[in-house]
Amino acid sequence: MKSLHRSIGSMLLTCLSVMLLISTAAIGQSKSDDIDALLDQYLSYGKFNGSALVAKDGEVILKKGYGLANMEWDIPNSSNTKHR
Repeated sequence: MKSLHRSIGSMLLTCLSVMLLISTAAIGQSKSDDIDALLDQYLSYGKFNGSALVAKDGEVILKKGYGLANMEWDIPNSSNTKHR
């Protein structure tokens, strides 16, 4: 009986750990998505053209270019575009 309780407890602990890891990954993804959506909105209003680099706790969560680097030649911004 004790063995059964231990294995059930162990299984519950494992399930909770997996759920915690999944929810943590989903939260990190949603912050990146939220920032991306915000910058896309500014781009659609004509208020932002450029590159964005966003990091949290030393880890890059967003690295993306928005709009055009050169409007005359239709060259898009990228995450590696050099701005003067």
